[in-house]
Amino acid sequence: MEGLFDSVESDEVVLSAQDAMFSFANHPLVHFFENKELSGRFMPSNILQASLYTALKEFPLLLGHIRDGPGGLAKVAIDKHDLNMPEFVESESSIHYQSLKDGQFEWSTWPRGVATVGPMTTPNKHGTIKLLNVHVVRLRDNSGLILFCNIPHFILDGFGYYAFLNHWASLCKASICPESTSEAGRTSYVFDRAFVKDRLQDQRRPLEKQVVDILTTSSLASMALNLLSFPSQLRLVSLGVSVD
Repeated sequence: MEGLFDSVESDEVVLSAQDAMFSFANHPLVHFFENKELSGRFMPSNILQASLYTALKEFPLLLGHIRDGPGGLAKVAIDKHDLNMPEFVESESSIHYQSLKDGQFEWSTWPRGVATVGPMTTPNKHGTIKLLNVHVVRLRDNSGLILFCNIPHFILDGFGYYAFLNHWASLCKASICPESTSEAGRTSYVFDRAFVKDRLQDQRRPLEKQVVDILTTSSLASMALNLLSFPSQLRLVSLGVSVD
């Protein structure tokens, strides 16, 4: 975590209407790693955490707080004096990597509790919406590990999700194998939504009428939902999905 607080500057990123379309969904993805050489220091916890905090220097968006923004949109408020630190938890499992492999990594073979959040974005018990959740599950006999990583979809899409994960992996690898080449410092990341909007072509394929109607027709339910704070909207929609 050394240097993280000094490197992050306070900022605000207003989310777009396109972001709002995905505001209720998470990216709760799971990744499996085998310790093929049975190394005693396989993906050490201290290096995983240290490289994670280094990666976050390039992705300060994940350290922000969700706030109500202009025109009913949400925004990410990054406060260098009050960072929304990621959830990072680690646990051990009695399941061997080979058992997961033999079961073709089907859900039924996983340890319980791998996913620390569900598919819907909701505030935690403290009322905070974490923008990054990480759960490292170390498998029996140091045979491998499971990495659960979640980022809300309206913060980063799939491309951005794996840009962050690959950046973290590159830093981690460089720490474990100093002779390897890291991509750190070679790529800069832009999170301002206007950067994309300003570069869209003037000529575009028209949307189908049904899509236009869905995106432009308001209802009493949508207007009532818009009166609520963003966290309240997420709680309500999540509750509706659970009941359904």
